Amino acid sequence: MEMKVTDKSIYNFAGQVIGKNWGLEVIPTDPAEKSFSPVYPYSNNKESLEEFISMYKEELESFFESGERLYFCRHVWENNTERREQMKEIWYCKGVIIN
Repeated sequence: MEMKVTDKSIYNFAGQVIGKNWGLEVIPTDPAEKSFSPVYPYSNNKESLEEFISMYKEELESFFESGERLYFCRHVWENNTERREQMKEIWYCKGVIIN
């Protein structure tokens, strides 16, 4: 599986592009499978998102291979709610939104 950072447009209610964020594109190794762009993680800071992906590459691969698309923090830190919230806050301060 390959993961790459891609830009995602931000639209207003009129459908006009008003900015962009950075997101993730997941490209499966099996050519029969389609690539997809999960909602999370995303960021307004490309470098921070790249840092997050490099730090959690194995965990992200395991998460997406499991078929999950939401609740990455639960996948990694399971029932440790305090740790999940702590990690969300740490990455939020760097501009990365995880779930």
